[in-house]
Amino acid sequence: ATYEAGDLPAGVSEAGTYIVLTIANATNDKLYIKATDLVDVYRAQASAAQVQLTINPANNEISAAIVAGSIGTTELADGAVTTAKIVDGNVTLAKLATDVQTSLGKADTALQSDDFASITTAEIEGLFE
Repeated sequence: ATYEAGDLPAGVSEAGTYIVLTIANATNDKLYIKATDLVDVYRAQASAAQVQLTINPANNEISAAIVAGSIGTTELADGAVTTAKIVDGNVTLAKLATDVQTSLGKADTALQSDDFASITTAEIEGLFE
């Protein structure tokens, strides 16, 4: 039974839905048990920051989903990102260690095979005289 303020039976101190048990005694006393005291009621927080819970009211199943964009370096374990997880062509020079950047810079400024295309045999032999 549901009772509202101003219409509460004796022994009921607040409005709400109650299970009413009639005791089989000489006066048929009533025992009121508030329904919300029997069941834990859970609600998922709307707009959660990292993990959004959803509770299906039909079957009380709880599911969880990671909120897009919510995982940062704090949440990632050391070594969690592996080479296989990085899409080809997505590591930029700025993301490489300084010594690797320096080495690549030297390679880029070194003589390349096309630089030798216009050198004559006489010029090469002259280098060894």
